[in-house]
This record gives sequence, C-alpha cells and structure tokens, in this order.
Amino acid sequence: MNIKFFLPSIGLCINGHLNSLSYVTSVTALSPEEIAYSAKRVEYAQAAWEKKITNPIGRVPKIAVCISGGGLRAMIGGLGFLQAFSQDGLLDLTSYLCGLSGSTWAISGWLQSHKALSDYITFLKPGLNAGLLGNVDVDSIIKELFKKFENGQSISLDDIWGSLIAQKVLDYPAMHDLTQIRIDTYCPMPADSSLPLPIYNCVTPLDSMTDTCYRWVEWTPFDVRCPFLKTAIPVSYLGSTFNKGSVTLATEPLSLSLCQGIWGSVISADIQDVIGALISNASGYEQIILDMIQQSLQTDVVLNDLTSVRALPAQLPNWNYKIVDAVLPEKESLTFVDCGMLCNLPLPPALDPLRKIDIIIVVDLTMETDTASQLECMQAYALANGLPFPHINTKILNNVCSVHPGDPGSGTPTIIYFPLVSNQNYQNGWDPLTAGFTNTFNIQYTPQQVDQMSGLMYAACAQNSDTIWSVIKSYMSIPSLTVN
Repeated sequence: MNIKFFLPSIGLCINGHLNSLSYVTSVTALSPEEIAYSAKRVEYAQAAWEKKITNPIGRVPKIAVCISGGGLRAMIGGLGFLQAFSQDGLLDLTSYLCGLSGSTWAISGWLQSHKALSDYITFLKPGLNAGLLGNVDVDSIIKELFKKFENGQSISLDDIWGSLIAQKVLDYPAMHDLTQIRIDTYCPMPADSSLPLPIYNCVTPLDSMTDTCYRWVEWTPFDVRCPFLKTAIPVSYLGSTFNKGSVTLATEPLSLSLCQGIWGSVISADIQDVIGALISNASGYEQIILDMIQQSLQTDVVLNDLTSVRALPAQLPNWNYKIVDAVLPEKESLTFVDCGMLCNLPLPPALDPLRKIDIIIVVDLTMETDTASQLECMQAYALANGLPFPHINTKILNNVCSVHPGDPGSGTPTIIYFPLVSNQNYQNGWDPLTAGFTNTFNIQYTPQQVDQMSGLMYAACAQNSDTIWSVIKSYMSIPSLTVN
C-alpha cells in the first residue's frame, strides 16, 4: 500500500468490520481534534466574555452562526454581517461558523486571507467587479485539471467552477500555484482557539427515485462526516480510495478551490460557456482533458434528477466501500452537490446534540418573499432526523431580527433569525428582493453593489446587537447550563 500523505495512524479495520480503530470512524462521537479545539474555544469565549462584561456571572453559552447559501449575494451579505458581529465582540464568543454554497466562499476565503473582515471585503472588490468569468487565469485552471488527470482522479465541472471562484476570493499572488492551497492546510486552526471552527456543508444524492435522496455531509477542518452513512474520515483523505475501511490509494488532499466548487455548485451550469474559451487556449493533454469535459456535458447522465441543472458533478471515492454492515458498502463513489438541492440553511451541524449549541444565529440570505420557507424546510429536516428544533413564530419572521426561544433543559437551542428583508433604517428601506444585481445567478458585483449588499446585513446586525447580547445574558442565569 503506497501512502503519499499520512496522518498519525488511526488504526486498522478488522476483517472488513468498522471499529474504533479504523481510518473510517463513527459519527456517534466528534473527532478528538474537534473536541479538543472546541473545549479551548469555550475557554477563549469565556475570557472574551469576562473582558467585555462588567462583573460577569456564569458561563457564556455556546454559540453558532449559520449563514445560508445564495451565490455572491450570500457571500457578500454574510461578510457584512460578520463584520458588524466581529466589531461588537460577538465573534469572539462564537464557537462555530457554518456555511453552505456562497457563504462557504465567504468563510473559507476570509480565513485563508488572514485579513480583518473589513479589509477582506475591500480585497474582494476588484475581482468581483471583473466578475467570475472576467480576467480568468486559464493556466491555473488547466494546471488543476491536469494534476487530477495525472493522479487518475475523476474530473468534474466543479473543478473549473471552483477555480473561477477561488481566483476571485482567495488571496494568492499571481505567481503562486492556486492548486497548492489545500483543504487541510489553507488555514491552520490556531493553538489558542482564537478563531471559531468553520463547518462547510454539501449533500450527496443517494437515491434519485425519491424526494428524500439528498443526505447531509459536513466538512470540519479535521474530518468529513455524513450522519446518513454513520461514518467520517479525516479531511486529508477525502478523494483517496478506500477498501474495508483502509486507504488503498492515497491521493494529494483536495485543493480548497475544488472544495469551494463542490460546496457552491448550484450555479455551476453557468460556466459551460467558458469551456470553449479554455479549449482555444489549450493543447496536448490539456486539450484532451477539456474535450472530455465538453463531451461529458453533452452525453453524461449522472442521476436523472440532477441532469436538468447540472452535468458532471463532483464524484469522490466512497469511504464505506466494502465495509461489512456499513451503509452503502457497494457504492465505489459518492456524488457531492450543493446543499441548496435540499435546504438553504446550514443548521444540521449546529443542531447536532454532540456539539451542545445553545444559541444559533441564522443569517438567511435566501432570495424568497416567503421568509419562512427555509426555516420550515429545516424544521422538517430536524423532525425527520431526530434533531432538536425550537418553535418558530412565523408571524415575526419578516422582521429584520426575530428571536425564537429554545429549551435549555431539553437541549433545544434558541434561534436568532436575520432574513433577507428591507430595513427602513438602511438606505431608505432599500429592498434587496427587487434589486436586479442580487439575483443568485449574478456573478459580477460592482464595488458600490458590494457596499450596498454587505452594508444591509452589517446594519441588520449592528442595529440588533442589543437583542443578541440580551439573549446571551439570559442564558447566564440558567443554573443547569453547562458548556463542554
């Protein structure tokens, strides 16, 4: 067995049966790395709380911020919210940042940049002004495709889409190889736990014949977990080939750009026009790879219910392959697509009882007039999967901010909800739902539009910080509250 990249040994899989010593681990417990980091993060949050509050009493509750998808709109709006959130000291109290689709670009891009949020938003403006298809570094895309081709890995449209995104949201000099920014090393989590732990999300479609085919997959800096499969693997091994729980062929860890393409792949169909331009600049093996992709766009059928919106989605080896008594041990590969296919709010990781989240701040940048739809979708998901979820008061969901109390005794978190609505206290009530540039499929933002979209959510957070602080303080008086 040739292992190119090796983490500290997790162990072996005995006779094909999954056990606690396998490379493939159970989702019944969080990874040791996440447990350790989370514990230190709680200590960091407690220290930040004690510096912020005069005569602090009790333990600070565990907080998660969950930002929806929605393309560049979600990325920009999410960053504006986080900027205000950070400036008020609230980000220091937050244990987790959960994102899907466009908000994953915001979180991962900001963390990779090591910039202050305000500086990162400024950094984004020139690239977004050109648009995702403007000023494209074709060589970078070709290099990534050729690298996968050499490694014998399957090539998807998300490889190209992810590279287009990464070229605009990652802070890398032109001479740097974008493919070297890897998912396992792009932002080492600090030893003092001074950053909240990011969780990125996608889904895997497992049964195209039912309306419940999409199964949630979450990516932490340490592992990739799928509750439906009941298993997880170290994030460095996603893309490697597994057999009976052991790695039989280890490939280089995935690039961050490919991951960004997978997480936010709902609009990947938009980049089919760029294939022709890439082919015209390619030769030799490069042209062969692109010709293969172009042919696949016309002939491949990958899950009938996906072909109307996507051709050639990302496929990676199934880590449950041939594990006795595992879920789907017969499938050699898994398809990964945008969570928007199921629901546009990344709440499942924050609802997991293992993480013991007390307060979930939901930033819903979904562009729908019915602000309740995504929360109702997630409420149904939680009910179907046995996850705690508070009662949602639909009468107040159109407010810029609304609070939906949980029950600490039962482990049900409180949800503080920020929808995408007009704010009478921001630019005379500018309505993002009627502004053409906020459309999910818009892939170009002027600097003024960036300021307007980020400013809307900055104002929503800043104007309601007292509400957030009030909810946090209300948890301090709960004697039974424990934070682990």
